[in-house]
Amino acid sequence: MRPNFKIRRANFLISAFMFSAVFSVWAQENKKDEIPPGMEMIEVKPGYRQLLPKGIKISKAGDLLKIEDLKDYLARRLQDMEDRFKQNEAAQAESKKEMDVRFAKIEAKDEELKKNIEGNVSKAESAGYDIKREIDSRIARIESAQEGLKKNIENRLTEVEPGLEEFRRELDELKRTVSEIQEALEAAAAKK
Repeated sequence: MRPNFKIRRANFLISAFMFSAVFSVWAQENKKDEIPPGMEMIEVKPGYRQLLPKGIKISKAGDLLKIEDLKDYLARRLQDMEDRFKQNEAAQAESKKEMDVRFAKIEAKDEELKKNIEGNVSKAESAGYDIKREIDSRIARIESAQEGLKKNIENRLTEVEPGLEEFRRELDELKRTVSEIQEALEAAAAKK
């Protein structure tokens, strides 16, 4: 019975080894790679993928893929971010100018309406007509509409400012990442 026990044990060990090997291969194939934010997985050649920053320029010469130098990529991305930042600031300044012009027009129209209404009131009183109540309600409606418009414009301004703040945070995060990458590149160059 001794040889039979050894054969069973050998069969068991071989089966366990085969099962673990098959399971590990299956688990690795089904494993979902986590891609960090701002990165993308590029298939360089069949069966070989490389993790690269989003938006990096890749050119193909025959079977060879040429990836943009990291310094060039970082410089281009920083320039893009600064350009977007400047465009957002210019758009915000333009919106503010438009709102200031609209406020000025509203205030001028409001003054004109008030003068017209006051003139009409004095005419009505001198003619003996009592329409002051209706005029007061019109003034109240005009002032209410003006307040509503001012609140609407202020709300729109507050909607623009968080987007600009988020853009600034993204720019700071990108600059920090660039700094870390440059330090890593310098450390790698120093090791060589």
